[in-house]
Amino acid sequence: MLIFNLYGMSMIGSDICGFRLNTTEELCARWHALGAFYPFSRNHNDYDTIEQDPAAMGETVLKTAKDSLHIRYYLLPYLYTLFYRSHIYGDTVIRPLFFEFPDDKKTYTIDDQFLWGSAVLIMPALYQKVTKIEPYFPRGIWYDFSTGKKYDSKGSTFTMNAAITSINLVVRGGSILPLQEPSETTTASRKNAFDLFVALDEKNEAFGELYWDDGDSLDTYKNDAYNLIQLSAKNNVLISNVVKKGYNDAMNLKEIRIYGVGHSDLNVTINGQPMSVNFTKTHIAIDASGFTLLENLKVIWN
Repeated sequence: MLIFNLYGMSMIGSDICGFRLNTTEELCARWHALGAFYPFSRNHNDYDTIEQDPAAMGETVLKTAKDSLHIRYYLLPYLYTLFYRSHIYGDTVIRPLFFEFPDDKKTYTIDDQFLWGSAVLIMPALYQKVTKIEPYFPRGIWYDFSTGKKYDSKGSTFTMNAAITSINLVVRGGSILPLQEPSETTTASRKNAFDLFVALDEKNEAFGELYWDDGDSLDTYKNDAYNLIQLSAKNNVLISNVVKKGYNDAMNLKEIRIYGVGHSDLNVTINGQPMSVNFTKTHIAIDASGFTLLENLKVIWN
């Protein structure tokens, strides 16, 4: 997959749980945890092998598939934007670590981790009966996608639990991820509100973008039938700027989560309006209900 993306072929993925020969429960569970993050994610096997859809494989595989695909669906706006950049600029959707960290020689031989774009580091467990993994984090700040735990790496390996029903994901500091509450289908998911995952770096800055169209029509970019939102955070201010507005959709916001703030006594406003804020050990969560990504937004915390 990494090589094909470098060749410019972004929609790629292997057959989850394997095509030939019979899989096992452990292998299929691990493969589903990983395969949810293939650009092209599909369980597929030959006619003369055992049934390997998640329901047929049992509760462990079923839970792994559901939980991993739930995260994939939550991240779909970010993934969709990566495919937009692949289509227009030739960017990779998934990429090896050395692609983002060419000066870090430790990344040159790593092929058991990969990135979605520049922001999401995916670290699967690939070997039988393992309960822990020791992934390499290039220099910088990283945040666990599920727990918000902060890793300040100098170019180090970290020991992480590797439950069979899940996979480890971290978000690179300096990134803003557009997210959308997932439903059982992408059609239903697109009706839900958006969240923003703001991962501040060492300079307390972060950047991102969101490309959005109807998800179905051809040539939306060519026909200007899309929305493009640029996102930036700097000096305790998050700006959401509508660069292009060519697709009529609600694009309502639900929550903005800012990681790496480090204070709990903050006042937060959106476009001058005081907002309700939930403070946690890892981030602040701002209730952004009533706002939409199709309006320019200025979020200030101080």
